[in-house]
Amino acid sequence: MNVVMLGHSNAGKTTYMASMYRDLATQGLQGFWVRAQQEGDHRRLLSMANRVASGKYPRPSDRRHEYALTLRHQGSPVIDFHWKDHRGGALRERSTSGQTRELLDDLHTADAILLFLDAPQLARGGRVGAAPVRDLTTRVAGALDRRTDPTPVVVLLTKADLIDEEEFDACMRALDAFINAIRGKQLAFGTVIDVACGPQPRNVPVPVLFSLYFGLRLQAEAAHGRTTQAALVAQQRIAADTRVRRILGRFGGRRYDLEAQLATAGFVSEWQALDSLVSPTQALETMLGDVPVF
Repeated sequence: MNVVMLGHSNAGKTTYMASMYRDLATQGLQGFWVRAQQEGDHRRLLSMANRVASGKYPRPSDRRHEYALTLRHQGSPVIDFHWKDHRGGALRERSTSGQTRELLDDLHTADAILLFLDAPQLARGGRVGAAPVRDLTTRVAGALDRRTDPTPVVVLLTKADLIDEEEFDACMRALDAFINAIRGKQLAFGTVIDVACGPQPRNVPVPVLFSLYFGLRLQAEAAHGRTTQAALVAQQRIAADTRVRRILGRFGGRRYDLEAQLATAGFVSEWQALDSLVSPTQALETMLGDVPVF
């Protein structure tokens, strides 16, 4: 699964990534954990997160970063995902720019998109506050065309601890056009989550778990389809395994009993794969039930 996050410089992407990883790699949430597949990434992210926790925030990214991560539930791996972080300046450069071209390619193949907006800047309104929303709307709306699978789009209002309720309402008004654009996409689902990192974090694990829920649900639906098909094949092979056919099969070199055994084993394997996805999918659905979706 590919998760792409984008936003302008200083929107808090790197800070969020490190904080999210620290929370889900060291504390977990209701049985869910995240772990980097490379030990070097694990150490780097935890080091950044520890600095954020003490109030020392990282510099804006100057290039694209990608992390290979795994979501685990109750100790078992559930879904692998690639987390892609783009340099903020690539949003406003020409599409012929190498990094911008890479960003557009990642957006078109993204299974989930996380958009980062500086809440205090957005609340101020005017041209300064409106420009990031306009840039993101243009990029994301184009990337969502011709989708064949549901795609979650999460808007993160970062530095939310620095705005009050009235300013939060101003942020939501500024997002009206963007929200309507997402609603117009048949296979796109969105939510807005106010996030704060640092000494007093808020809602840090929610955006990534919301995104992964859709990927996990797709896997569960695909596994259900394979299990149903495997069950049908097993039933057919078992029905064909009669005493007469076993005898006749000796002359033709066909083992009806072996075919029935293999088909049954195939069904059991698919059922076990499906069963491993049901519990985490249901757990995430329960956990995220109060998150508003548009």
